[in-house]
Amino acid sequence: MKNATCVLVNWINKKSVKAFDVKSLKFDDAKPNECFQNMMMFLDYHSDWTMHSGWLIGDYLGERGTAIIPHFWVVDAQRKHFDITPRNSKDTQTYEYVTDYNIAQFISK
Repeated sequence: MKNATCVLVNWINKKSVKAFDVKSLKFDDAKPNECFQNMMMFLDYHSDWTMHSGWLIGDYLGERGTAIIPHFWVVDAQRKHFDITPRNSKDTQTYEYVTDYNIAQFISK
């Protein structure tokens, strides 16, 4: 687990906030950098799946720090987590996923 992931989880300090294993899943209609829109479109086609929100924790980049990005992904009926948002081809970082349901409360239509 990345140091930044540990720091974020401890800083938020809630039982529902924890690191999760999230697999990539190809969704043809998905676009890079549009995780919320991708998730909503995916759920329109897959009513038995649910939304999930949290943070992407990127690599430590020295003086530039660590990218911590709000993010949305989907969960299937077996509670397996999948990221349907394709990565930008220029993005070479590895990410860890941290759940945080509080992000979803800031959504506005």
